[in-house]
Amino acid sequence: MLTIEKTYGVKGVANDKTILRLQELIADAKRQFGWVGKAVIDTEKITYSKFGMKLGIQRLSTNGLVVNEYGIIRDDSFELPVVMDRQVLKDVYNLFGRHCPFA
Repeated sequence: MLTIEKTYGVKGVANDKTILRLQELIADAKRQFGWVGKAVIDTEKITYSKFGMKLGIQRLSTNGLVVNEYGIIRDDSFELPVVMDRQVLKDVYNLFGRHCPFA
């Protein structure tokens, strides 16, 4: 099971496109690393670990995500995100306290 957390600096997301983009990044890391135990969303990066060992990071700025001074993450990329993993999508929606319209 994948545990998704956010740090104190991350206050929320701007819209549903941003949540879809975060889900896409986390699902891509699951496919790349195999089984990921924990994903921590920070104001600068997403860190992936398994049994306490760091597997890798993804920087938000290189993936089209911008964090403003209030801690709100916004997607500024030109491409539209795709739903890759429905369970990860539901977990990210629950993390930010929003209702998943795709359920």
